[in-house]
Amino acid sequence: QIGKAASRQNLALYTARAMQLGPAAATLQGGSLPFQDADDVASQNRSSVYLLSKFKVVEGMENNQFQPKGQATRAQVAQMLKNYVESRF
Repeated sequence: QIGKAASRQNLALYTARAMQLGPAAATLQGGSLPFQDADDVASQNRSSVYLLSKFKVVEGMENNQFQPKGQATRAQVAQMLKNYVESRF
């Protein structure tokens, strides 16, 4: 929704689509997320989070947590975009 902050897991989904990883994410089977709270990532977002973590676009928060339901801050969005540009994807 316009004007509403996105969760980190939804931001990962949108970023994966922008990177044109949507088809790969849709067909991905398995793949273990490297975060302690991986079970909290919604099933429809798991493959996007997985791919972005492999490309080093998303990184964990403190204590190796992704905090998928937390609101993405402007600083986190900026960091993800920076990581995307530097990823050589």
